[in-house]
Amino acid sequence: MLVVYAVDSDGMPRHADRAAAFKEATCEQAAFWAANGLDPSAGELVEVGKRVASSKSIKGATVSYDAADAASAKQARVNALRVLCTSAFQILRNAGLISAVVNR
Repeated sequence: MLVVYAVDSDGMPRHADRAAAFKEATCEQAAFWAANGLDPSAGELVEVGKRVASSKSIKGATVSYDAADAASAKQARVNALRVLCTSAFQILRNAGLISAVVNR
């Protein structure tokens, strides 16, 4: 996907509506990361190290980890750090900033 848009001398979008869309999408992405306990500045390796409990018991003090579920959960967290969340993507698409066709 590619989009071309005019920028000023600082590299910022010239049109206020496009700048506003980038700002709104950035805020949505940051809120998504915060709500899901993701820290992109920590990098993927921190996220990959987390384990997911598949079962727990209180009185027996037993905790079991399912390797398949844990691997799937880890990969989902890593992917969430690599791609835009749905709401940020929609904001950019609605503003005409995500397209499969190059427009000038």
